[in-house]
Amino acid sequence: MDRENNYKLELKDLSEDTTVTHAPTTNTITLQAPVGEIWEVVDMAYNAPAPAGSSAGTHQLYGRYTDAVSTSFIFKIISNFGATILMFRNGFQGDVSESPSASADQYKIMRDGIIIVSNAVTFDFEYTNSTDADQVGNRKLTLLVKVRREAI
Repeated sequence: MDRENNYKLELKDLSEDTTVTHAPTTNTITLQAPVGEIWEVVDMAYNAPAPAGSSAGTHQLYGRYTDAVSTSFIFKIISNFGATILMFRNGFQGDVSESPSASADQYKIMRDGIIIVSNAVTFDFEYTNSTDADQVGNRKLTLLVKVRREAI
């Protein structure tokens, strides 16, 4: 723990390898801190390979806050059936659309502490396969977080 700043850095691997069938079907990975901690995302990487054998449709990644009363979308990345969805150091990559579209805004989401979670307020990475083939590849999600203790 960095005593001066009262945090420690941890690498979180939230990769998912379950099959997401076509239909559309959704798979959600939830980032949630244990009771007593607050996590601030300071870097992230995501990779969802194109569904093998697909010939139509899109697949999407949405990032959103959720709590007991509301949902707030922070980003979305949409790619066609033959393209990979990527989130990496230089920004988002989706061949249909990215929101926000400006690289500077994407960079802020990934690296400037925009995503902060606790036990009560979580952040979801929601992958949806709307192609005509199953997505059976690993969806890799790696996060670097600052772990802080909640004030008592």
